[in-house]
Amino acid sequence: MFLRVVKAAGGKGVTHEYVRLVEAYRENGKTRHRTVLNLGRRDLLASHLDLDKLSHVLHGTARPGPRREAIQAVAAWDWGPMLAVRQLWAELGLEATLDRLAGPARRDGVALSDRALVLVANRRQSRPQH
Repeated sequence: MFLRVVKAAGGKGVTHEYVRLVEAYRENGKTRHRTVLNLGRRDLLASHLDLDKLSHVLHGTARPGPRREAIQAVAAWDWGPMLAVRQLWAELGLEATLDRLAGPARRDGVALSDRALVLVANRRQSRPQH
């Protein structure tokens, strides 16, 4: 797969560049290209997506990502429910209990209580049908 930039004429003589994710395949011995995903206008993507990095990921030449310590929340509007669940989790003693029962930490350093918290917090309650 690779990225392809396509120019398209817009209204009033304006030309826009669109970015597409394209895959190459063979059909009857001939190489063909198929658009897998239209990513959008290049100028609008520039503020959200580094096309060079994406290209490296697609070709398998990407460098390792940031360390966990370097990742921070940009906005907190979606953290409210998770913070409430985490507080309840700690008050009920589930964090300490699971960590005590789990034994030694895993290789990736993520505690069992953290793994279980995510699963419980994201569980969707199914309501009975009447």
